[in-house]
Amino acid sequence: MRDDTSGRVRATGVAAAVLSAAAFVLPLCAGPAEGALPTLSASNTPDPTLRTYFSRLRPVLANFRAAYARADAAFTKTDPEKPALLATRLGAVSKDFSAVASAFRKVTAPESLRGAHRSMVTSIELDSRVFGVYADAWKGFAMDGDLGRLERRRGSARQLGQRAEILQRRWAAAVVRAGKAESISVPATIVEIAGG
Repeated sequence: MRDDTSGRVRATGVAAAVLSAAAFVLPLCAGPAEGALPTLSASNTPDPTLRTYFSRLRPVLANFRAAYARADAAFTKTDPEKPALLATRLGAVSKDFSAVASAFRKVTAPESLRGAHRSMVTSIELDSRVFGVYADAWKGFAMDGDLGRLERRRGSARQLGQRAEILQRRWAAAVVRAGKAESISVPATIVEIAGG
């Protein structure tokens, strides 16, 4: 009779790793986003008004939320016994965030928010790197089964993700302050990112 304990231990470790990654991503998802990403569009026409900024950000923020929803789905709906499939899905999420960063970069922010806006672009680029690192980690795990190396790579991704989250919250807080100063309603997604 063959002892299959090592296989069960490995499977349990894989499942725990997927759930741990999902626990990191789930709080970052801000609402439902079904299906494929909407077409990315953002105008680069200079206009310093906050209302115009919000108008141009709406489709980009929708894509931002959709990218997080796809990340959530990759972690929560992929069989933990299929790390190569998870790697593929996370690689696609990385590309989604890269496209969102590009669209965000094309939006012209009011002068008072330009520094914060650049930080938000940086944070989205970090999100792209986070999911690229996750994809590489799971691809490596699919090839060699080294749970220790997977954990180290996931730790690196978590650090990048924490940096991204800090930059996103700072941007959102600056935008919320600007909206209050001008008595303009701030889009709900931005308020959510700001933490309130």
